[in-house]
Amino acid sequence: MKKLFEGLLRNPAATAFFGCMIGISFMSLLGSSFDENIVRYGTYGLSILVALFASAVALAGVFANIDSQATRFSIERSATQKAAKALLPIALSRFDEVCEKAVDIALSDDTVFADPKNAVEVREALEIGDETVRILKECIEYSDEVTQEWLTIIFARYQVASSRLLGSVADPSRVITNHTRGSHAYDWEVIRAILNHLFSFARGQEDAPSDKIDLETIAISSLHPMLGTSRCNAAQERIRHFRARLNDGNLEDFRSLN
Repeated sequence: MKKLFEGLLRNPAATAFFGCMIGISFMSLLGSSFDENIVRYGTYGLSILVALFASAVALAGVFANIDSQATRFSIERSATQKAAKALLPIALSRFDEVCEKAVDIALSDDTVFADPKNAVEVREALEIGDETVRILKECIEYSDEVTQEWLTIIFARYQVASSRLLGSVADPSRVITNHTRGSHAYDWEVIRAILNHLFSFARGQEDAPSDKIDLETIAISSLHPMLGTSRCNAAQERIRHFRARLNDGNLEDFRSLN
């Protein structure tokens, strides 16, 4: 029935013809010499048929409007998804730059952690920017389930890592050791590893990212200027200690913050 009236709605000529047939029947019945009861009940029946026809046409219009809105939403969703994925490499790069700065701060000497006033500068350095957040948020909303999971983990770890590092800088009573620096560096290197894991997908080289990460990528870069110093060596050791807790490096291992 729905398809019948949708067809009538899409074909104005057929709709007009059907309406005319009802009208002709109605007028013929009124002008006929049938029994009064037949005319009365026939007229009543045709009136009901006219009302039902009008209601059905209106309902078909509602269905057609719903289908049109669903189609438009699907097209807009697809366009938004493509746009978000096209911008994803830029967002990942910007996020990675913030993580790199955070690792530098984590490996800084005591002067950075000794003055609480440095917390303002550190907070600004850890800001990933509204545009980056918007792009990643859209990717979470429109991407496949694995990508959504990784990006959700990134944001969760970012909040924790930022809070921990800012807490160390803002509280001069905290004793900052190389182990402490290594713990902070680990927080940010985990995020960097996930970001790098998503780059192939973001560049269109994969339909969906793998749900498993190579744990060896969670490490301070071999190009870091502090590589080989006692602080960096101690931090690397700390990173290896925490990295061992991630087991196979799959999504489930990363969901719990260490």
